[in-house]
Amino acid sequence: HDPSLKEISDYILDAKESVDLALYNIDSSNSNPVIKTIKSEVIQDRLKSGDLNIRMIFEGYESKDANQAKMEKLEAMGIDTKFMGMSRKMHHKFAVIDAQTDSPVLITGSANWSMSSRRNYNENILYIENKPGITGVFQNHYNLLWSKAKEFGMEKIYRSKSFNSNLEDGFKVN
Repeated sequence: HDPSLKEISDYILDAKESVDLALYNIDSSNSNPVIKTIKSEVIQDRLKSGDLNIRMIFEGYESKDANQAKMEKLEAMGIDTKFMGMSRKMHHKFAVIDAQTDSPVLITGSANWSMSSRRNYNENILYIENKPGITGVFQNHYNLLWSKAKEFGMEKIYRSKSFNSNLEDGFKVN
């Protein structure tokens, strides 16, 4: 039994301000613990009050209609969703949680956030806590992707901060 999606759900449940997701694919069914958590009354109340923001850059590997239907479901949950719509695939699978707080979290790895991924592949997920240098590098990349992505549905205005990562965590991205 792989508890990864449940662990990701717990991080989302504990988020103070923001959850930024860059996902090639996600299972949007209620059997996915991440979706179940986002649909929970606690998270829905926080999304509606503006206490929590969840953004997602989504690629999807299904047909255009199927990907659109999935993005509609995600938007209906209160997730501000964008898509790349470029000739190159956005193949990321990472989340930056509370990047602008004193306890940022980065979740990254090779795994799609889907139930079939858990069953059919050998993949990895890393949880990196309280490393603002690493988290900042990923947040800056997310902000760049977000600025280039196409709006799907709702459009919100976010206060976004660039991170001047001095790489105190010993992490470099090329």
